Amino acid sequence: MAVTTLERRIPLSAIQGVGLSPNMDDCVVLFVPSEYDCVLFLMFKTEFITHLAWHTGGNLSVNIAPMYFFLFFPKERNKNNMIN
Repeated sequence: MAVTTLERRIPLSAIQGVGLSPNMDDCVVLFVPSEYDCVLFLMFKTEFITHLAWHTGGNLSVNIAPMYFFLFFPKERNKNNMIN
């Protein structure tokens, strides 16, 4: 059974855009210029982007491009998580 936890709350007005790849990798990046970007793994990328665009009034930049790089982001101090 999957358990969902909230690690961070981002206001819709703070999200500048969304990045995703054309592949079936379930990875979505939320671009938040006032803070740090947020990486999500979602089974329903298209539905999430549609819902997010609807709630932001259509003022959402969606970038679709292949991701051929690794993303490193700190989860805890002195510990890095890698997304391949």
